[in-house]
Amino acid sequence: MQAIKVIIDNWPNTSFLAEWIPIIISLLVLLATFYSLWITNKNFRKSVRPFVSASNVLEPATNIDNPKAMAFIVRNAPAKIIKCEFRIISNNVVLHEKDCGANTIEYPQDEKSIWAYSLNELDFDHIKIKANLIREVLIEYCPIDDNKKYIFKLIQNYDYIYHKWNNRNIIAS
Repeated sequence: MQAIKVIIDNWPNTSFLAEWIPIIISLLVLLATFYSLWITNKNFRKSVRPFVSASNVLEPATNIDNPKAMAFIVRNAPAKIIKCEFRIISNNVVLHEKDCGANTIEYPQDEKSIWAYSLNELDFDHIKIKANLIREVLIEYCPIDDNKKYIFKLIQNYDYIYHKWNNRNIIAS
């Protein structure tokens, strides 16, 4: 018992500020760390989002565009495809319309297409004789862990000389 009395009697006297200021500073630093973590998480969610696009398909053997096919590509993060519409129009008349993959989840791969849509030979031969062909692709998608919608819209004109689709307008948001 005598040893404890000696320790208590010899305990150094410190002022209130000297004792509590380091504790208060460490609590403020802890709060700043949690705030920084929240900001980092918020910025990460904004920057890591899927990018979905559509493009022409090149034939591997000849390296020439295949006018019957369209490739869809997902980059950066998985995407939930809400709507995917494919249309071929001539003089404001819809010649071909197809829903090409709505309500699916697509994951990013390498630069190869994730999924594709292609007309059969007879349908395309019947359509390409029309004048002023326009191909429209509309894709609505969102991240799999969020409901924020993004849109990709591609409008192309058919080039009858080179038998390929040329981009006229691309909208991505």
